[in-house]
Amino acid sequence: MDVQNLEKNQRNKIIKELCDQGAGFSQLARITGISYGIIQRVVTDQSPLIYYSYTAKHYSV
Repeated sequence: MDVQNLEKNQRNKIIKELCDQGAGFSQLARITGISYGIIQRVVTDQSPLIYYSYTAKHYSV
């Protein structure tokens, strides 16, 4: 089964189930080809970081 091409919710469910059965993050990353960071976020229910870009505004007096 190619886990990378599954729908996101289905993929996450499979990853969580495998971790519950004792598979480690590194092991899942190697087997599935999904990055360690994504697996870690899925299993620990962390949302991805959002970076905001601010542009500096200069005001003359």
